[in-house]
Amino acid sequence: MDLVPLSRKSKVVLARNEVDYLIPTEFDDILNIYIRVSMIGTTSFIFQGVIKNHETKKSVAENLAVHVWLHKDGGRPRKLPRDFIAGVEKFEGVTIPRKM
Repeated sequence: MDLVPLSRKSKVVLARNEVDYLIPTEFDDILNIYIRVSMIGTTSFIFQGVIKNHETKKSVAENLAVHVWLHKDGGRPRKLPRDFIAGVEKFEGVTIPRKM
């Protein structure tokens, strides 16, 4: 996997995070965590995730997290770099839907 380094002129922040807890788990349960980039906007991108019980395969939680790419100085949103988008799509193996 090729990682896309952040520019020294920008930073990424978590702007929104939602977790829906679906069923309880026990302390010693083995959990599998799956995450993907599900949407790309002009200055933001969305991670969606699910946590599943390894043994039962049941979903125990779902997550949606919005990240915003900012200018390092001033903290204003900045357009997502093309190499970041290309790297995400290469990793995911699909064209990521664009946020309207």
